[in-house]
Amino acid sequence: VRYLHFDPSNYKAQIKMADEEVKAYYASNPESFKTPETVEARHILLKVNEGASDALAAQKRDEAEKIAKQAREGADFASLAKKHSEGPTKDKGGYLGAFERKNMVKPFANAAFELKAGEISDPVRTEFGWHVIKVEKKNPASSKTFAEVESQIRTKLTDEKAGNLAYDDVEAINVIIERCFTA
Repeated sequence: VRYLHFDPSNYKAQIKMADEEVKAYYASNPESFKTPETVEARHILLKVNEGASDALAAQKRDEAEKIAKQAREGADFASLAKKHSEGPTKDKGGYLGAFERKNMVKPFANAAFELKAGEISDPVRTEFGWHVIKVEKKNPASSKTFAEVESQIRTKLTDEKAGNLAYDDVEAINVIIERCFTA
């Protein structure tokens, strides 16, 4: 069996990308270059299962309030998380990293995005239980400038054009082969 391989990377040298084309792509795809608002936070989770009694939920809330008070009075939040949290981030001092609003359950996200950097929330109830949240940093939404993404766009458009050229050559060869076998 013999085959022909049309590698798009072999076509890149033929591509001449006009600056106007790169700028037009940037202008027509603004959503591709936006970075959403994120929050970097820690939390302490006191688990309360969905079917838990009101008494247990109230007990966990009281415990969460005491922990929040300790944190507001200067206790190290990461140490409090290691000691009290029942969540999977306990060993990391409750550190969640940076996240978008859409990545967290609504009550948690709403609380975290309303806080300022350094602030500690009142207890927040979610389907997982009670959370005490500390916002470490807020990262506002932004858009990358053309200068920041120009080379990325140029590479993307060049790759697409090279792929199209390779495909066109494959189609041309297929036409020739079909003629050979139907003649």
